[in-house]
Amino acid sequence: MKKFSLICFLLFYLLFFLLGIGLSQTGQEGKIQGTVYDDEGIPLPGATVSITSPELISPELAQVTSSSGTFRFPSLPPGTYQVTFQMPGFQTLIRKGIIVNASKTTSFNVNLIVAAIEEEVTVEGKLISG
Repeated sequence: MKKFSLICFLLFYLLFFLLGIGLSQTGQEGKIQGTVYDDEGIPLPGATVSITSPELISPELAQVTSSSGTFRFPSLPPGTYQVTFQMPGFQTLIRKGIIVNASKTTSFNVNLIVAAIEEEVTVEGKLISG
C-alpha cells in the first residue's frame, strides 16, 4: 500500500511539474499590429506589409492589409524588427527598430504619402521634307 501511495504521489508531482513547465512557456511571443492610412487619413486596403528580423526563422514575413487597412503579425519572437510598407502609387515607408517584447503587442499606425508621378514620353518620327 505504501508503494502504491508513493507511486501515486510521484505521478501527481510529475504531472504538476510538467504542467508548470508547459505553462511557463506560454506568452513568450509578442505581436505587431496597426493600420495603414493614406496622407488624408483614409485606411489603405491592399498595402503590402513585410517584416524582417534576425529573430525570425524565415527571412521575411509579409501580408496584405485588410479592407479596413489593418495588419497583424501574431506569435513573433521577442527582438528588433524592420517593417516595410508598400502600395502602388505611394512611396515605400520603412520603419526600423520596432521592438517586440514577450507577451506584449506593439501597435502603431502609418501614413503613406502619394508618390510623385513621373512620366517619360518619347516621340519618334521622320522628318517629312516637302
